[in-house]
Amino acid sequence: MDAIKTPVTLLATVTGIIGNLLPAIMYALPGTRGLVASEMAAKFKWIHNFLLNKWWFDELYEVIFVKPSKVVGRWISWIDLNILDSIVHFCARATKAVATFWERLADQIIVDGSVNLMAHWIYQTGVSLRRIQTGSLRQYVLFIVIAAIAVFVLVSFMWDPVSIAGH
Repeated sequence: MDAIKTPVTLLATVTGIIGNLLPAIMYALPGTRGLVASEMAAKFKWIHNFLLNKWWFDELYEVIFVKPSKVVGRWISWIDLNILDSIVHFCARATKAVATFWERLADQIIVDGSVNLMAHWIYQTGVSLRRIQTGSLRQYVLFIVIAAIAVFVLVSFMWDPVSIAGH
């Protein structure tokens, strides 16, 4: 690395010195009339045009980078508009259709249907029990006695003391 530093440093220094001495010789020394731009432009026309057009760097940049980027950009834009957007729109329509179907099936039929069915059963049970509720205390005591007898009879037939003792 050090082997290259010295020659490059010397080259840069010599170039800087020449770059400062050349204009001084051309313009500052007595007896020289200096450079006349029109004469230099006529004498070195191709160099003058090259420098005047900034080395044609903008044109070169346009050809190498800008025009290919525009072509690639138009191609990608076409893919986006015609392929990717079509896929996205199809997915959106499919999702909306599935959501609408699922909303009808799950929400309206299953959830709302089961809740409404249960509400209907409870309402009908309440309507049926309304006939039994008379407000008469004697009737309520009679129902309690009948329920107690029913429980006693049910337990009497279901209870097997032998099987309970055997366990």
